[in-house]
Amino acid sequence: GIKAPSNSKTYIPTQVLIDNFYRFEGDSDPADNAIVYAVTTEDGIKGILIDSYGATDDPNTARFVSEVEEIHKKKQNKDVKKES
Repeated sequence: GIKAPSNSKTYIPTQVLIDNFYRFEGDSDPADNAIVYAVTTEDGIKGILIDSYGATDDPNTARFVSEVEEIHKKKQNKDVKKES
């Protein structure tokens, strides 16, 4: 499970909803790849779960996420301009 620092409670995958997730890729090093999950627990606690992905991912985190029953990916607003 994952533990919420705010209440020290541990949640199993069926008690968690993934509201959204974002992947970040490094310019040249695959070890710079990460994925950030926005999560909400069944009792309303909100937080983030961060993992690397690819060759360096954590198998426990990957297994946890694969067992979450409800995963959403919100589409980006195309009207938002990225600043360089």
